[in-house]
Amino acid sequence: MTDQPAPPARGPVETSGAARTSPPSAPGSDRWSLAAADAWTVVSRCLAILLGLLAVAGAVGLVSDVAAGGGGQAITSIAWIGGLAWLVHALATLVVGYPAGLFVSRLLPVGASRAGAGVAYALAGAGCGAGTIVVLSGLADADFPGWPWAVLGAVVAGGARIWAHGTIRRRHAAPAGAPGVFRGR
Repeated sequence: MTDQPAPPARGPVETSGAARTSPPSAPGSDRWSLAAADAWTVVSRCLAILLGLLAVAGAVGLVSDVAAGGGGQAITSIAWIGGLAWLVHALATLVVGYPAGLFVSRLLPVGASRAGAGVAYALAGAGCGAGTIVVLSGLADADFPGWPWAVLGAVVAGGARIWAHGTIRRRHAAPAGAPGVFRGR
């Protein structure tokens, strides 16, 4: 118990005894939570695509090792190097790609087409891939070309957004508060 008076009521005072409803939220405030959910959807698909690319590269490495007479002994090295490469790419995707994806998702119009959204994410992925490698090569005082990472970023981010398009469209079409529908809150 305190000696402070009760805070004044906000909004119109309801005298009929009915429960007051909360004031409507500002227009567009739900757009950020939807953009965050959309960006996480795309990031998870980026990580899956990177894992698929790693599996293909590992299979090619294993087959070429067996064909060269190695007998498949390189599988341990392939697994360790591949796992480390995936981890580095996953961290870069989370640290650089998620904020960029959040920004792109927020800027995309609600009814963006599959191709248009894919191109927007591909451009962002190319910029993130090249930018990250340029910054890291500057820190390491090395000369790494940025274009392969720009291509990888564009293919992975654009492909992931195209893959996620149906999920994102369903999320945007669902009414707020529909049972069993995650809208990014």
